[in-house]
Amino acid sequence: MRRIWDGLLSFISALIAVALLGPVLWFAFQSVRAGDAPNWLYAPIIVLALMLILLFGALLQKALKGISPVQERRR
Repeated sequence: MRRIWDGLLSFISALIAVALLGPVLWFAFQSVRAGDAPNWLYAPIIVLALMLILLFGALLQKALKGISPVQERRR
């Protein structure tokens, strides 16, 4: 039961990460496309998007293995 709960916590953490950073990335990208922000802002947007993909992947991998988001190994 604990592994299921830990996996669920990791999955929820992954969704929260996407919910918090996804809109920031989207609106930053849209502001550059609209001309409201300088073009050099594409570089930080890409870096932040790659970090979000890595974070989501790591938390999803933990969720599938039943590991809590703050632990390195199973309990």
